Amino acid sequence: MAELESHGWLAGWLAEMGVLGAEDGARHGPSLMPIRNFVKMVNNGIGYGDMQLIAEAYDVLKSVGKFSNEELSHVSQNGRRESH
Repeated sequence: MAELESHGWLAGWLAEMGVLGAEDGARHGPSLMPIRNFVKMVNNGIGYGDMQLIAEAYDVLKSVGKFSNEELSHVSQNGRRESH
């Protein structure tokens, strides 16, 4: 990091860039923003927690609720429409 900063503030700033976006980033492109490692780590933890929750909800709906893949698709599409 010190070597980058010796080249000026821009090089140091670029080294601190974080890529954010999760599912929206996959569809529309990620956001790039200057961010510290700890904050990025916390953000990633929250994102992975969200993905785990979604996966477990799908498993419960499929295993216990006996939802078909088509029904799960409708649940997913409706959830996306309501969240945006």
